[in-house]
Amino acid sequence: MNAHETIRQIGAMNLAAIGARNFVAGESTLHFNVLRGSSTKVVVTLDPTDTCTVELVDIGNRRNGYAMKTLETVAFVYCDQIGDVVRSMCNR
Repeated sequence: MNAHETIRQIGAMNLAAIGARNFVAGESTLHFNVLRGSSTKVVVTLDPTDTCTVELVDIGNRRNGYAMKTLETVAFVYCDQIGDVVRSMCNR
């Protein structure tokens, strides 16, 4: 996964609108924090079908009784749809 290309596909305006920060890229993933909650992250995973799976997750703490909770998942997202999916996911 090319993180710079994925960020470009999401779009600067979408990233600014959701308050994206702290980008971390892996071999097939990109994740970043959003302003929705102090512990909320977006995880974009490149699938073998050349589409992406986008997840909104809450990285809680042990006081809340969980370590990670998936809030929403959208699979089979094409590159021209990723910006709209990320923005709508974070604005709900």
